[in-house]
Amino acid sequence: MQIGTYLTKQISSDTYTFNSIGPKGIIELRIIISKDDREASNYHNLAFGVWNKILNDIDDKIELKRRYGSSSCDGSSNSNFIYENHPQSLLYIEGSNSIRTRKYQMGISKDVNNIPPSLGILGLIDENLLNEALPALKWEHFRRNTNYHAFLLYTK
Repeated sequence: MQIGTYLTKQISSDTYTFNSIGPKGIIELRIIISKDDREASNYHNLAFGVWNKILNDIDDKIELKRRYGSSSCDGSSNSNFIYENHPQSLLYIEGSNSIRTRKYQMGISKDVNNIPPSLGILGLIDENLLNEALPALKWEHFRRNTNYHAFLLYTK
């Protein structure tokens, strides 16, 4: 299997591994798709990051470019690969912090024209962002130059 130019190995039904090669070495990355039992049966969370062999878990706080001189693979390749393997999933994506979520948003904005027409992207926006009222979160179709708290990928 491949994600873009990355040779990908499926470890289990919901876990994929691949390596990114940068100037400072090889980095093992993983994608884990987990079902959220609190939501509809096809609602899943997407976790992505550097594989920590000691903790046996993903470390989604590592800045790849700063630490390894490499950046992660592009979003359109990720979305194509994931939906080939999980075609009816609603995939929830949120960064481990606001900076990471912003990076995901910039990646989606850059690749939005390469995402197949069969996939849709929603962004979670706070309608009361300019007011001091309680947050009023709602999903809307993804728009460039709009700050979102999270993203939802779905098949149309």
